[in-house]
Amino acid sequence: MAVEPNLAQAIAKRCAQAKENEQNFRALVPGSDNCSLASGLAERLMAQYPDSQYRPPLYGKLLGVKDVFLSGNIPTRAGSLLPRNVFSGQAAIPVAQLINAGAILMAKTTCSEFNYISKPPTLNPLVRERSPGGSSTGSAAAVAAGICDLALGSQSRAGIMMPAAFCGILGFKPSSGRISRQGLISFSPTLEQPGILAREFDILHNAAKILLNKDQAEIDADTKPALGIPSQVFLAQADSEVLDHFEYLLGSLNAAGYRIRQLDAGNNYLKINQCHRDLYAAEFTQQLIPLIGKYGHLFSLATRELYETGLKVLPEKLYRARELQPQFREELQDEMNARAVTLLLSPSTATLPPLVSAEPISTALSLPFSFCGLPTLSVPIGNHPSGLPFGLQISAAWGWDEYLLQQAEQIWSALNR
Repeated sequence: MAVEPNLAQAIAKRCAQAKENEQNFRALVPGSDNCSLASGLAERLMAQYPDSQYRPPLYGKLLGVKDVFLSGNIPTRAGSLLPRNVFSGQAAIPVAQLINAGAILMAKTTCSEFNYISKPPTLNPLVRERSPGGSSTGSAAAVAAGICDLALGSQSRAGIMMPAAFCGILGFKPSSGRISRQGLISFSPTLEQPGILAREFDILHNAAKILLNKDQAEIDADTKPALGIPSQVFLAQADSEVLDHFEYLLGSLNAAGYRIRQLDAGNNYLKINQCHRDLYAAEFTQQLIPLIGKYGHLFSLATRELYETGLKVLPEKLYRARELQPQFREELQDEMNARAVTLLLSPSTATLPPLVSAEPISTALSLPFSFCGLPTLSVPIGNHPSGLPFGLQISAAWGWDEYLLQQAEQIWSALNR
C-alpha cells in the first residue's frame, strides 16, 4: 500500500518554491505571506483528518486572498499606501468559509489601488512583458504561477474576468449577493462582488459549493444548453483577432451539437456603460469621503481624479442608475427566455494581453454583466500564434450559478477534444 505524502512537508516545499516564484512575478503583497504558519496549519489538518475519506473538500489547498478582504492577522490595505490599521476586523466570511473547508491561507495578493485602475508591480506568469490584467491582478498571477491553488478576487467591472483570461486560468463572478460580502472592503457596494480564481474545475466547483448561498434559481440540471450570442454591435468592441478566434470557437461548438442563436442583447451597451460610470464613481467617492481628509495625500492621481468625478454625479443620476440596474437585467433575461437561451457566450476581453506599459485596458465585454449582477465565468480556450491566451466568457441568468459552472465545464471539454 502506498504511503500517503506528508501534507506538512508538501506545504513547506511549496512555500519554498512560492518564495522563488514570487521574486519573478510579484503577485503577493510584500510581507503578507503566511508561510511561517502554513506547515503548522497543515499539521493541524493532518491530526484533525487522519482518514482521507472524511477530509473537507479543500483539504491542504493553498489560498490567496485579494488585498480587499479582511484576513485576520494579515493587514488589509486595498492595494493602497494607507497605514495597516485603517481597515481592520475579523476575517471576511468568504475567507473563513474556505479555511474552514480545509484551505490554508498562503498570502494576500496584489490589486489595483481601491480596485480602480492603478497597476500593481505584478507580472504575467505566462508572458512577463504582458499585462496580467486587473483589478484582481495578484490573485490571477498567483494561481497561474502555481503559488496558490485558488484565490479570492472581486469584480465591479472586469476585475476577475480580465486577469483570469490574461493569465490563462478560470475566473468566476457569481450572481450579485450569492457570496457574502461581509469583510470585503468595497469601493462600490452595489457593483462589487467576490469571486473565485482557480486552475482546475474541481477546485472551482468545491469552492463555489462552499461560498454560494442557497438563493439559486430552480433549474432542471439536465436542461440542454442553448447558447446565445450578444449583438454584433456589442461584439464589435473587440479586436479582430479576438473576434476571429471567437468565431472559430462558435464553429467548433456548432459542430459539437450545440444550438447557437444570435440575440439583440448588448445593443444598449452605451447606456449601460454610462449608468455604470455614474454609479461606480458616485459610490467610490462616498466610500472615500471618510479617508480623503486624512489620507488623500497617499492616493494615486487616478484615484483622486475619480473621487472628483464622483462628486459631480448628481443624486438623480445615481438614483436612476440604481433604478435601471434591475431593469436591464430583466430585459436581458426576458430575451434569453423568449429565445430559449440558457447561456450567453462572448470573448472574455476585447483584446489579447497588452504590453505592461499600455494604457488602461478596455473592460467593455464584461461590464454589462457586472452591472446587471449576472453570474459569469472566464474559461481559458486556446492561444494566439504568439502564445498569448484567449478567454471565453460564459454568462447565465441571475441565480443560475451552479448550472453555469456545470455547463461551462462541458463546453470547455467539448472545445478541447
